[in-house]
Amino acid sequence: MIRDWALDLVVVNGENAAGGFGITETIYQEFIDAGADAVTLGNHAWDQREALVFIERAPRLVRPANFPRGTPGGARRWSIPRAANARWWSTRSAASS
Repeated sequence: MIRDWALDLVVVNGENAAGGFGITETIYQEFIDAGADAVTLGNHAWDQREALVFIERAPRLVRPANFPRGTPGGARRWSIPRAANARWWSTRSAASS
């Protein structure tokens, strides 16, 4: 689909990807392997407790910014690449270090 539609950015809502309850690392990786540039979460982010741990090593897993300070995943900023067909990349904010 990414190639057929010439998509520049693919963001997947992973909120309830694990049977309606959060997301697992396996599901996250399947989205990334399928070409997702980012996977977003919401208020069910921690329904699968493993997400509390693997979010730290999943740079393209984005949790809500309004979660309390100190919540796993920290704040992540996304930058739009200037070059055509470039991939997106993320960095952690200084506040989350």
